[in-house]
Amino acid sequence: MSEVLPAAVVALLGPMPYLSTACQTAAALDGCADPRLANTLVAAGLPSIRGVVAAHHLRCRRTHKFTGAPCSCECHEEAS
Repeated sequence: MSEVLPAAVVALLGPMPYLSTACQTAAALDGCADPRLANTLVAAGLPSIRGVVAAHHLRCRRTHKFTGAPCSCECHEEAS
C-alpha cells in the first residue's frame, strides 16, 4: 500500500483549517494533564498556566504568513 493518497482523494478532503503555532501550543498547554507542568513553569520564571496560555493566544498573528488563511482557533471568536 502506498503512503501517498491519490490526488483525487486529496481533492475530496478539502483544505485543512489553519491553526497558528501559537494557538496550537496554547491548546496543548491548556489540555496538558501532567501535574509537573505548573512547577516547571514556575521554575522557568513563567506565570501560571492560564497566563502562559493567554500569552500564546495573544501572540497569534491571526492569519497565515504566506497564504493569508485565517486562524481557526476559537479564541478569536471570543475576542471579537
